[in-house]
Amino acid sequence: MFTLGLVSISFRKNTVEEILDACRKAGLSSVEWGGDVHVPAGDIQTAKRVKRLTEEAGLTVSAYGSYYKLGDETNTEEKMRALAETARALGAPMIRIWGGKESSDRILKAKRASFVAETQALADIAREYGIRIAFECHRDTVTDEYHNTVELLKEIDRENVGCLWQPLQNRTESYNLDASKVHAAFSRHIHVFHWDSEGRYPLAAGHDVWCRYLAPFVGTDTSLMLEFMHDDKLETLCETADALRAIVRDVEKR
Repeated sequence: MFTLGLVSISFRKNTVEEILDACRKAGLSSVEWGGDVHVPAGDIQTAKRVKRLTEEAGLTVSAYGSYYKLGDETNTEEKMRALAETARALGAPMIRIWGGKESSDRILKAKRASFVAETQALADIAREYGIRIAFECHRDTVTDEYHNTVELLKEIDRENVGCLWQPLQNRTESYNLDASKVHAAFSRHIHVFHWDSEGRYPLAAGHDVWCRYLAPFVGTDTSLMLEFMHDDKLETLCETADALRAIVRDVEKR
């Protein structure tokens, strides 16, 4: 079953209340709240307030979109715990993190080993709070190639560590389709957008390709989270949500 939601960083300039109102009007059911603007890490009162407002709007929190990057020299146990405490106060079942700032083919063996150890430490803390960890599937990070991502998750070897999925703008449609088939085995959170290295386009224009991307996920409980609309306008969220619903209807009929 697919559930539809929004990644809040798509509208950093808008308030929490404005985003929730737009999500409600668009018929979305959840929000992945970002940690850079709307719910800063360590700000427990804001996290509790956003949780309350989200629930009052009839929505749920699907994830906490943190900007925790592996390998940062400021990453301490205290920082990890503050992240987990914020996610718990927000009611987020999952924390999204970034796998460093370099592509997987440039990361040296020693740094990869340190990434594994750091993720294990973060995962063990998050487990105390009943929270999962998920890597951002993004270019120029350790999880920018799906074969490598599978191996990395095996090395980390923590039940509460996984990876969300999204097509990579710098990869071909064929590559992204192969990646979606592999990720369908362990990813239950997808960032949905239609853009490439040249620009952003209305989601409706990507109807067919997204049907192919989502086909491997049919029959699973997966959150489809709209991210970075083509026009950056909250006013057209309804239009984009309708396009995603049309994709889901078609892919579920096939």
